[in-house]
Amino acid sequence: MIANINTKVRPEAPPMRFPSQLDSRFLRRFVLRSHGLVEFIDVETVDWIEAEKGQVHLHLGTARRRLAEQLGVLEQKLDPKSFLRIHRSVIVNRARVQRLEWNARADLRVVLDNGRRLAVGRQRTASVRTTLLETER
Repeated sequence: MIANINTKVRPEAPPMRFPSQLDSRFLRRFVLRSHGLVEFIDVETVDWIEAEKGQVHLHLGTARRRLAEQLGVLEQKLDPKSFLRIHRSVIVNRARVQRLEWNARADLRVVLDNGRRLAVGRQRTASVRTTLLETER
């Protein structure tokens, strides 16, 4: 007896795409080297980035990592759809922004989903407000 075997032809799977291949124009992972170790951090895991005393710090929840990079150079490497410069020394992950607040002096603050409040530079207030509000439409 001959068995009838129905063979289904599977469509060829698309080639596997690694994060670095998704959009080569922008940085997908940070590579941190310190004390003989190399650490890889996906950009999506960063809450905000701060320049302080000539150094750049990546803030990841309660952790903070130092990166040997200038903030302006780093800003050019990050996707502007995901990150926004709000101050001369601060870049935020737009996905972490929970709300905008104004204090008694009418200074704008960005509040992240972890409760952290970050000051928006006065010269950047209008563009930050416009950019974040346009995203929500």
